[in-house]
This record gives sequence, C-alpha cells and structure tokens, in this order.
Amino acid sequence: MMEYGGILDFLVAIKEVVGIAVSYILIQKKISANHSEIKRNFDGPTVGDLIAEVENNEVIRKRLLQLMDKSNANRAWLFGFHNGRQYYTTKHQTRATCLVEVVDDAVPIIDSYQSIPVHLFPVAISGVVKEGKVKVNVSEMPEWASIEKTSYEKAKTKHFYAKAIEDSTGRTVGFIGLSWTKRPFPKTPAKLTRLIEDVENTAGRIEGLF
Repeated sequence: MMEYGGILDFLVAIKEVVGIAVSYILIQKKISANHSEIKRNFDGPTVGDLIAEVENNEVIRKRLLQLMDKSNANRAWLFGFHNGRQYYTTKHQTRATCLVEVVDDAVPIIDSYQSIPVHLFPVAISGVVKEGKVKVNVSEMPEWASIEKTSYEKAKTKHFYAKAIEDSTGRTVGFIGLSWTKRPFPKTPAKLTRLIEDVENTAGRIEGLF
C-alpha cells in the first residue's frame, strides 16, 4: 500500500507528464499541419522536429520513468490519437500510436503499438475517451474484447491504467498508460482512491499553456 506522501508524489508526477505530453502532441499536430510549407523551405529536419524528437522526448521519458517508479508499474506509455496521417485534428481519430515507451528491467520494449485501429482496443480507448481514465484487470475483461485481452496477455500485462491527455479546450489528444506485469497493482483506501481519481480527472486541464 502506498503511503499518503507517495500518493501525492504520484499525482504530481502525473500532472507534470500530462503537461509535457500535451505540448509534445500539439507540436506534432503543428508539424503535420504545416508539412507542405516546411518541405518547400527546408531540406532537413526542422527546429520543430528537433524539439519534438530530442528535447520533449527526453523530458517525457524521464517523467514517465518517475511515474512508473512511483506507481510500482513495469511499463509506461505515451500514446497519441491520429487519423493515419496527422496527429490530433478536429476530425474523427481512427488510430493510436505509442510515441514514447519506458520499461523496467523485467519486461521488454513493445514495438508493435504503431498506428493501431482504435476499434481493436474498445475497453481502453472507450474508457479514456468517455471517462477520461480507465482501470483494467486483464483477467476480468469481457469476451467481446478478446483481441484487446489477447494483446495484453502477450505483453504479460495483468493490470492496465490509462489517463486521458487533453488540450486546453478539453479535447482528448492521447493518453498516458501504465501496466503491471510482475509487480502488484497498487491498493489504496477508498478515500485516497477518490482523491487520485479527482486529481487525475483535472490534471490534463492545465490552463494557460496555449
């Protein structure tokens, strides 16, 4: 069981990751939206490309590692929603791609979570989009989500938790995911559980960033 101080550290880490992740995904959106103009004027990587691929990636990676450690998880992800070509636009998003992944020594990196059709992960995606978060016990998943369940089982995932990433207008642009394969899923008293949920629900709504 996590102590109260550990819970607060966990929440602070989530808020920091969400803020950085929103910036990263919006950078990707701007790069995609201006791709034609950029291509006409530059023959190599743009400044935006370098910022997204080096600076923000490394910061996000560090925050995800901290979050993974505080939550006692084995793996942490940052996913972005897109339509196959562009990251978040105002149009319907049909796919999700893992932008950053960190793991501990007990589990391998998964390279296959690229441009995944969202309908293949109905439990996780529906929870993130509709509720802003989702907690999954893989052993208790319904039969109608068999493809999603099999994917988790292949990755040795026993529990999965995801928190939506939202831009300043409240639109979901992606999510942060944590999975537990060998370590136990954290157990907390009811009041602390509610505290975590309340803070997580508002953590993505960081004002004044854009």
